[in-house]
Amino acid sequence: MKIIKRALAAVALGVVALVGAVAPSSALPTGFYSVPYSDNLYYNQQNTGWQQVTYSQWQQAGFPAPRKAPTDFVKYPWSPTIYSVTYFDGGTWLWTNLSLQQWQRAGSPAPRNAGWVQGSYFYQWQTSNELFVQAPDGTHHKLTYPEWQAAGSPSPAFHNNQGFQKLSWWDGVAKMTNVSSGSGSTVTFNAWQQFGFPTPQAVSRFPGDTFCKYPGSATIHYNGLTAYGTLTYSQYAAAGFPAVTSC
Repeated sequence: MKIIKRALAAVALGVVALVGAVAPSSALPTGFYSVPYSDNLYYNQQNTGWQQVTYSQWQQAGFPAPRKAPTDFVKYPWSPTIYSVTYFDGGTWLWTNLSLQQWQRAGSPAPRNAGWVQGSYFYQWQTSNELFVQAPDGTHHKLTYPEWQAAGSPSPAFHNNQGFQKLSWWDGVAKMTNVSSGSGSTVTFNAWQQFGFPTPQAVSRFPGDTFCKYPGSATIHYNGLTAYGTLTYSQYAAAGFPAVTSC
């Protein structure tokens, strides 16, 4: 690798010096770097880029003492997961989703709140104008306007023909995989919570639901995506007085 070869040449010339970590706004000197949460080593080429190196590559360079790479610790305000971000040259940073052991090895530093974490996925369901983010740890969160601005006002991916709906006259929320055809399934409270509590779109009916009466009975029975049972007059009215068939 070219930058490793340049490192070996630098060692031979005796110009790789041991210095302390520099501020993230400054260019890092060329050389080997360590991070506080693992044994991994990295080689940074000043104003060019960086890469992780193997023990063999470090050995070939003569085991130069690695500098401490400038590393920050951040988290989303609404998630307990802590991420490290190490500032190398070349326009890219090293992000790591830390385990408890890695965080403890780093000295259990207090993280600062961040508006954006690399690897976050921003999206919107068809059924509402709310914006959400899925963090690298898999957690979902409904964004406020200030949170969206703090993230850099990213354009969300649009989940066309998908989302969350509920009958306006019955409890129960459905996650819709195909809004047009009425395909989906009822979600539990915990599942709805895991998706960040998206506000369900209220509908009077789902495609394919049925209303029927048994012979000799005035009671209307309903069978739909999120509900099954007998209806009151007000519920039947809220459904739009649909045609009733024989059960």
